[in-house]
Amino acid sequence: MVNNDDGRHLKMDEFDIRYQRVKDGCFVSQQNKEEAKMIVQAVREHFQKRPNETLGVATMSAKQRDQIENEIEMLAKKDGRFATRLGKEAGILIY
Repeated sequence: MVNNDDGRHLKMDEFDIRYQRVKDGCFVSQQNKEEAKMIVQAVREHFQKRPNETLGVATMSAKQRDQIENEIEMLAKKDGRFATRLGKEAGILIY
């Protein structure tokens, strides 16, 4: 169990921490573009399901972090609703 900010207990199955294989994913120069695209779709899904909750994304390298940020920016240009969610109030942390 984990305590939420408001003091209530959360069950671990309430979190979207999961293993998912990336078909056709391949690391090249410390980047995996297919994985980055999949992560950005998960970010989009998170904001649709849990608009008032923050999200943290951990990466194994700064180059992969940058790739994910680039994919987020590209999606925001295509999807106005997603771009709106990425305003200053959106809580997304990418490490």
